Amino acid sequence: MKLIVATHSTISAYETSQFQNLPTEGFNSLFANINSHVYLKPQDVMVALKLCSYGKQRPAISVVAADLGLSASEVHGANKRLR
Repeated sequence: MKLIVATHSTISAYETSQFQNLPTEGFNSLFANINSHVYLKPQDVMVALKLCSYGKQRPAISVVAADLGLSASEVHGANKRLR
């Protein structure tokens, strides 16, 4: 079994026998700041445009999801990323 480790500057693969030798420099900070970067998905743009088309009234997430052909959880996630 292999473990892929991504740090700020390298990507490495380790066998299970090498787990005790994993590098720690930069490794912990990568996961401690996991939410520091938010990347938008293509459907986020569509959700933003759809929300703008409603004007001042904000329909339920399920209505927006039905209008766009997405699931309610996708619309909720898009709304959360857009904030």
